[in-house]
Amino acid sequence: MSSWRDQGFAVVDVEATGLDPRTSEVISIGIVHIDQGAIPAASAFYSLVRPARMPDPDDIVIHGIRPRDLADSPTPDEVLPHVVRALADRDVVAHVAHIEESLLAPWLARGGFQLPRELIDTDVLTQLYLAQTRRLTLPGHVGLGAAASLFGLPEHQRHHALGDALTTAQLFLALATLLTPGGVSMHQVAGARRALNRQRRRLSWQRLRHRLTGTTANPNPMEES
Repeated sequence: MSSWRDQGFAVVDVEATGLDPRTSEVISIGIVHIDQGAIPAASAFYSLVRPARMPDPDDIVIHGIRPRDLADSPTPDEVLPHVVRALADRDVVAHVAHIEESLLAPWLARGGFQLPRELIDTDVLTQLYLAQTRRLTLPGHVGLGAAASLFGLPEHQRHHALGDALTTAQLFLALATLLTPGGVSMHQVAGARRALNRQRRRLSWQRLRHRLTGTTANPNPMEES
């Protein structure tokens, strides 16, 4: 079984005019590579992207990208080849990955590029880590800054695509190392969502058994059945 350290990853973050993929457009994208368990600084890619419709004031408050910042930025078609090259032949990582996927997939399809069927999600990896080590299952997502702080990692320029991509890359390295200490299980990294669902079911059953019988939960939450 291959080690995740032998894989090449592209960690991606985007800012957009909104979160509805039917109407929103990408206005900035940041991509950071991970090779052999390290982040090569020269791999970083960042670009603004000029949309057909400028962002609304409510969105500008979040990401700080103003219409005048975008007025002379490259178009989506001009940025697309660079994005495709940065993602090609790599496993794609993002935080709360379905958001990036929903915004990127239609755009990338115009360049003939298809994202992997399942992106590696550092939100899911964080929740898996918490479920395995602290018996904690969460009803929602873990914010990127909050996830980074769990491991004493810096948060780089929140809501800036390249800053968030770098924070996510560092978070991924911490999580992959802790969840696969032997460095030999790319399968576990890629299958984190399924592992999280199994862990949630196990913890739910342990809690139910505790309520019914008064017995204690499994003292070893890392143990796999």
